[in-house]
This record gives sequence, structure tokens and C-alpha cells, in this order.
Amino acid sequence: SFQSIVSTSSTTSTTCVNVPLDNYESQTHYYSVLLKGSRFKPDSINAFVGDTIVANISNKQGLHRLTETYSGKIITMLPEKNYELLFYAIEEGEHLLTCNPFCDEPMELKIIVVPPYGKVC
Repeated sequence: SFQSIVSTSSTTSTTCVNVPLDNYESQTHYYSVLLKGSRFKPDSINAFVGDTIVANISNKQGLHRLTETYSGKIITMLPEKNYELLFYAIEEGEHLLTCNPFCDEPMELKIIVVPPYGKVC
């Protein structure tokens, strides 16, 4: 989806290229994110500039202190609790939700925002 700039299909030998979309209509994407141990699952979410991300984060075990590095907001999550993350993809780049200082290992959820594009073959 967001990973390849140029791809070739082996069955048809057609080269596809991603091109910028001038008329992209922003969308809202819903995700379920599991926070278990020292990992987010999934640990990355992709979005186009203009999109809205709604992620329901479920904490299955442990105490977590999550920081939205892009906004500075801090969320304390108790075991067996949920948090609804609302993210507006206004700016291109990699935006992080990290756990600190309660987690033994660094953990993060990446929200990767890129300009809208479509595939042309």
C-alpha cells in the first residue's frame, strides 16, 4: 500500500507508478491496537496527509505511561483498560506514541504520514 514507489507485476509485465493525487478526499481509518508486555500490535499505522486515525488501544497487562511525542500529551494506562487515540494526519512525517518510564524495553507505535498518491499502471 504505502511501501512501494514502483512495482512490476510478474504475470503481466506491467510497470505501475505511484502518482500524487490532487483530488484526494481525506478518510477516517479505524484500528485496534493491543498493548501487551512491551509491544504495540500493530506497531505502525500508515496514513495520507488529511486523514484521521482512530485507534482503540487495549492494555492487557502492566502499567503504561504513553506519550504522544507529536503533542506532548501523556496517558497513564492501567491493566485491562482501553484508550481511544484520535490522530489528525496534518503533517507529513513519522509521529510516535511511546511508553516511558514504566516499560523495561523501548516501545513505540509509529504513525507514518505521507502525501496522498495513487497507483497508475
